Amino acid sequence: MDLDLWTILMTLGGGLAFFLLGMGYMTESLKRAAGDRMRDLLGKLTRNRFSGLVSGALVTIVLQSSSITTVLLVGFASAGLIQIQQSVAVIMGANIGSTVTAQIIAFDVGKYALLMVAIGFGLHALKKRPRIQDGGGMLLGLGLIFFGISLMSEATYPLRSYPPAIEMLGKMQNPLLGLLAGALFTAVVQSSAATTGLVIVLGGQGLLNLEAGIALALGANIGTCITALLASIGKSSTAWRVSVVHVLFNVFGALIWLPFVTQLAELATDLSPSFPDLQGTERLAKEMPRQLANAHSLFNILNSLLLIGLTGPIAIMAKKLVPDRTRKKEDPFQPEFLDPSLLHSPSLAFGQVQLELLRFSDVVLQQLEEVLRTLDVEPLPSPEEQEPLDASPLAKEMVRYLRQLGLETLQPRESSQLTAYLKLINHLDLQLQLIRFHLQRVNRERAAEGLAFNPDTLQHLRRLGEAVLRNLQRLQQAIGSGEIEDARAVLADRARTDAAAVEANAQLERRLLSDDPHRADLYRLESDLLNGLKQVAYHNRRMARSLEASTDD
Repeated sequence: MDLDLWTILMTLGGGLAFFLLGMGYMTESLKRAAGDRMRDLLGKLTRNRFSGLVSGALVTIVLQSSSITTVLLVGFASAGLIQIQQSVAVIMGANIGSTVTAQIIAFDVGKYALLMVAIGFGLHALKKRPRIQDGGGMLLGLGLIFFGISLMSEATYPLRSYPPAIEMLGKMQNPLLGLLAGALFTAVVQSSAATTGLVIVLGGQGLLNLEAGIALALGANIGTCITALLASIGKSSTAWRVSVVHVLFNVFGALIWLPFVTQLAELATDLSPSFPDLQGTERLAKEMPRQLANAHSLFNILNSLLLIGLTGPIAIMAKKLVPDRTRKKEDPFQPEFLDPSLLHSPSLAFGQVQLELLRFSDVVLQQLEEVLRTLDVEPLPSPEEQEPLDASPLAKEMVRYLRQLGLETLQPRESSQLTAYLKLINHLDLQLQLIRFHLQRVNRERAAEGLAFNPDTLQHLRRLGEAVLRNLQRLQQAIGSGEIEDARAVLADRARTDAAAVEANAQLERRLLSDDPHRADLYRLESDLLNGLKQVAYHNRRMARSLEASTDD
């Protein structure tokens, strides 16, 4: 039998391209519409392994990408917001959530695909209505997915009676070969959903039996780990551990089920609708898609139930496989969370900038605490003996990332958030310079000259410093939680902070008339410290106003 192989390959490749394009449209629209809520859900529902499992599944169902869930997970784990052990359960849930794509594909709605594309495109073109635009993008993507499936089905139809194709695909009945083929194809196309879609098409044409399709789907679960591993290149040890957890769970799960493919096929058949009134290929086309989709869901759900009690050992194994790496001392402020792959999803990208801001503010807090702690300590280390500290690379990279983010289509609230984050970066950078090159310099000079502050003066300076520190902590909480009340508390605290500064200044003036021979030198140093703390307090208020303005409608 002669086949037009060029036409078959062209149609199959085009169908796969439409499928992947549709996945892209649907995923991007879902991320824009619900990305910030999904990110919050992932961060809040990881208190225990079961809530982590549920949150991973829900987030992946909405975002239609276990890879995006893993990227968010890497950021949370790197920031210390969740532990590696918690990430294991979330990854289990992400695998369950990813099976929903197969369930969608299994619906026989291909004849409505172009109608969905037309309506979705029309809605997506409404640039001034973001919600409707996102809904249109989802419908457009779904239509392209079904259109791609129909093209792939059309391309593979002639292969049903082509002996070489039947013989080659028949080899996939060997579970190990099917697993390897599925893993390789998924690694190449970077989409387990594409592998599952193609398997469903081939199964519906009678070119694959259910056992072979399950083996290929098991391989797809392994191949999808490549995306997470690639995303971890150049990242921290924690990021690598999350990726290793993903690999360990998917590989273990696939190997567990490999000897039981036949039993899994029987279970999926029992749970799927049957059409005994149909015969041959027509019956396969009706039954196989749902059987494969159900088998895909079953082994991921059962895997999670089997391994949910082993989150601790899996986390320990990941830590042993990926030991801690020491960050270079001369380069402590390279960004950890600014993932370029999230730039097209503003709500998620802002979440990554938020993590960097928390890290930045934590450094400022530590430096201010160090100043207050050492006001009566001597000798202090010289600048040459201190660890180099230059936050400018981080500040520059955050500004550059936000600039790229600003080129995307942003909703009004996101535009306000971008402006607020730029201001926060600037004020934190100025605060760090004030602390490092003003407050710490003054304190070193005091210690180098062997001078000691009067206990009453010291108490007043520390009282002001602790008020400034407390407000900086409130701002950090406001950045992390998104709750504006902490920022407003900083503005409400201005009177008390100003009163502490006035009292400290009055104490300095009283002490100026004392008979201490070093009184003039101490007054100069105390005044410098007082003015520096007042400037840090000023930047606190500016940051609070920026956060408050970003929440205004």
